[in-house]
Amino acid sequence: MRWVWNKNVVAGVILGAIAAATTISVQGLTLVASNLLLRVLETVAFAFTVPGLLVAFAAAHDVHHVGLGFAALCNFTFWFCFGWLCSYLLRTLREQIHLLASQF
Repeated sequence: MRWVWNKNVVAGVILGAIAAATTISVQGLTLVASNLLLRVLETVAFAFTVPGLLVAFAAAHDVHHVGLGFAALCNFTFWFCFGWLCSYLLRTLREQIHLLASQF
C-alpha cells in the first residue's frame, strides 16, 4: 500500500513540476511558430499555466503585476492534486476491474 501511495505522489510531482516550469517560462511562449506541431505543443503548455495565472490575477487584482513565482506555486499545487487524484482513481478503477473479472 505504501508503494502505491508513492506512485500517486510521483505522478502528482511530475505533473506539478512540468506545470510550474512552464509557468516560469510563460513569457517565452509565442504561439506563432511556423511548425504546426510546435504550435500545438505551445498551446498545450500554455493551457498548463492557466489555473495558476488565474489565481495570481485574482490575488494581485491587476493583470500587469502578476508574480510568476506565485503563479508557478499555484500551478504546482493544482496540478499535483490533479495528478495524484487521477493516479489514485485509475488505480482504484483497475483494482475494481480485476475484482470484477475474477468473479467470472
